Amino acid sequence: MWKRILSIAGKEFIHVKRDKRTLFIIILMPVVYLVIFGYAASFDLKNVPMAVIDHSNTSRSHLLIKDLIQSDRHDFVLYPGHPRTEKDLRRLIAENKANIGLIIPATFGEAVSFDNLPSITVFVDGSEPVIAQSNLRKIGLQVQRYAVKELFSDLLPIDTDSFLSLVKIKILYNPELRSANFMIPGLAGMILLFVASFLTAMGIVKERERGTLEQIMVSPIKPFELMIGKVLPYILLSFFDFLVILGLGTWIYKVPFAGNLALLLLGAVLFLLCVLGTGLLVSTIAQNQQQAMQLSIVTVFPSFYLSGFIFPLSAIPWSIRWAGYLFPFTYFLPILRGIILKGLGFKQLWMQLGIMGFYGVAIMVLASLRFKKHLE
Repeated sequence: MWKRILSIAGKEFIHVKRDKRTLFIIILMPVVYLVIFGYAASFDLKNVPMAVIDHSNTSRSHLLIKDLIQSDRHDFVLYPGHPRTEKDLRRLIAENKANIGLIIPATFGEAVSFDNLPSITVFVDGSEPVIAQSNLRKIGLQVQRYAVKELFSDLLPIDTDSFLSLVKIKILYNPELRSANFMIPGLAGMILLFVASFLTAMGIVKERERGTLEQIMVSPIKPFELMIGKVLPYILLSFFDFLVILGLGTWIYKVPFAGNLALLLLGAVLFLLCVLGTGLLVSTIAQNQQQAMQLSIVTVFPSFYLSGFIFPLSAIPWSIRWAGYLFPFTYFLPILRGIILKGLGFKQLWMQLGIMGFYGVAIMVLASLRFKKHLE
């Protein structure tokens, strides 16, 4: 009995060894997930960009800023620009150039008693609640520890531990820090990513397994017509799912929609072009549905985890973070949250739209060439 079992097992090992694509996926996937979850699955934020307007410009304000960005903790990093007004701070936060904004009043260095302590205004980007809560906790603890105990220790009553009189918090774009406001826009993008890539890759490979693809090949239809005809249903289905999730999310979960719907749909079309091109490329590599599924997982899940959808990009080491910029979802996610929650326009999002447009055209051309060659 064992001899027969081992003979069958040996035969299967030979099949796996000969199937280079499956063998590559079996070896690659565990390594990819180990790296992603080992490095990317982290909510420990470091080097959070912080923009500061220092109206005080005194030794006290300089010491406070220095403490917030001191090198041993690396919690915050000072934005290199020089914003002058609250409007400038809000713009930097809206464009994701800063997650924290501080306005230190001119009277910060002039306090002579506990009753006239000045208030620092702190602006926090609330469009990503996890980041916002972490930033609030960190900056609150640091202001409490340093500003109260070091800068104003001689002015405070002995039993005072509160720093609330020194800090005024203003949470932008999601004041209640609702998780639905954070999740729903990203979920709409994930629908496009999963549905379009899996359906495209599986649909074409299924035709090949059934033998119907060869029947179509001998017909008068041209390769590009076949490709467009095969992809078109998945475009419509994916776009329908996207609109349903977006509509239900704003209706049921009361997610505010602050931006331009037409611009959002343009971004969705460009992203869909990228995803369909990837799915089509996978279909030219895979020989069966199992391989198509495995290859789609290899491309989809790193895109999901390295895009900032769950784990903030700022928490991912650069040695791994760079890989996230190879996936179009990394550029579509800021478009979704920027338009829906922040009301951003083309002026702020042109770079992400341009990158997705270039990516989409390039991947579709590559997939089309391989698809045509595969048919011939």
